[in-house]
Amino acid sequence: MKWTTDLYLKGLGVLELVENAQQVVEDWLHRKRGQHGGLAGKTAIVTGGNAGVGYATAEALLARGCSVVLAVRDRGRGDAAAARLAATAAGSGGSQQLGGRQRKGGSSGGQQAGGAAAQGSTAGGGPQQAEAAPEQPEAAQVAVEILDLAILSSVRAFAERWKASGRSLDLLVCNAGIMVPPERTITADGFELQFQSNYLGHFLLANLLVRQHQRQHAQHAQQPAQRASGAAGGSQGSGSGSSGPLRVLFLSSMTHIGGDLSDLTDVPYCRRPPWNTFAAYCNSKLCTLLAAKHMDRLLARAAPSGDGKRDAAVAVHPGLVNTALAAGYFKQMPPKLLRPLTDPFFTHVFCPYMLRSPEAAAETVLYAATAPADEVGGRYCGTAPRVTRHSAAADDPQVAQRLWDLSAHLCQLDADDLVS
Repeated sequence: MKWTTDLYLKGLGVLELVENAQQVVEDWLHRKRGQHGGLAGKTAIVTGGNAGVGYATAEALLARGCSVVLAVRDRGRGDAAAARLAATAAGSGGSQQLGGRQRKGGSSGGQQAGGAAAQGSTAGGGPQQAEAAPEQPEAAQVAVEILDLAILSSVRAFAERWKASGRSLDLLVCNAGIMVPPERTITADGFELQFQSNYLGHFLLANLLVRQHQRQHAQHAQQPAQRASGAAGGSQGSGSGSSGPLRVLFLSSMTHIGGDLSDLTDVPYCRRPPWNTFAAYCNSKLCTLLAAKHMDRLLARAAPSGDGKRDAAVAVHPGLVNTALAAGYFKQMPPKLLRPLTDPFFTHVFCPYMLRSPEAAAETVLYAATAPADEVGGRYCGTAPRVTRHSAAADDPQVAQRLWDLSAHLCQLDADDLVS
């Protein structure tokens, strides 16, 4: 019944808020940043990297010497974010920007991951063709590319541009998303907006980029003489070729506990009445967690025996974070007539003191990005940060396989582009 579903989901929200408040206290008591080594010289893609957790993650990566591509939906907001990131990085040691834009604080960009909770599609992004940066080749770089996760053709175009750039990839952070739009919205591809923006678009992106990485790595391994000389047959340029293992992070949520995939054929469309926007959000996050665990099983199976330095996929729960996404969600809860009174409370009291800061959330993301694969691969990393428990439904390999096969069908993925 509708009222029982609403009651259960509201109770779940209260439980998450209580857990989050405890974590906020821990964040304040342990304000020192983690070390998170091993990121210098690497390359990361962060979807929705222009705002919120994505922006804080990009900032933390740049500070540790990792070049970042902001995968975003809106060019203007992306350029503004990249300019701020470059200026911050320049003040702490310098970064450059790619794509013919200014370096050392110039304008390049990233986009917001979906904007306010009540607004439409997510942000995503892709890589720009990277230009060599002769002034400071050792510095971390920030670049911007357009990607809309709510349009599967945009995801494919992003992957094609990344392939054409010849750059290697070390870290993919599937961060962008939206939360509880007020109305059921169907994308141009025919799927419920939250399902595609939060899950299906990232599923397609991750598979395409992981398969590119695997082919690049295999080709690199077959050319030892060329690697040794660095010259035979020509070089692809700075940042090209195979690097180390690839880490894929799928941002999930504690709300995955409220997910219900018993009617999996309906989940991508949410046609079954009564439609519940929060239930659809929970489903998208459960799908994300299942995909992370299943992808990691496949990657671990393909890894050399006993090699802990392998490609890995990890699910990450950064907590309830003080971003436009979360603030928009809470602000829309009171009746419209009361919002002129309640909005200041949420802006100045509730969100700053009950929700985690984006910087604290980024520490959880970086833990999942840098911890050994055998420690976090296929796991659910919670806010502490540490590996934590998840729902029993997220640990069902048969459901994960069914979801994986269905998602590949929905994306019309060829076998050669599907991690298997």
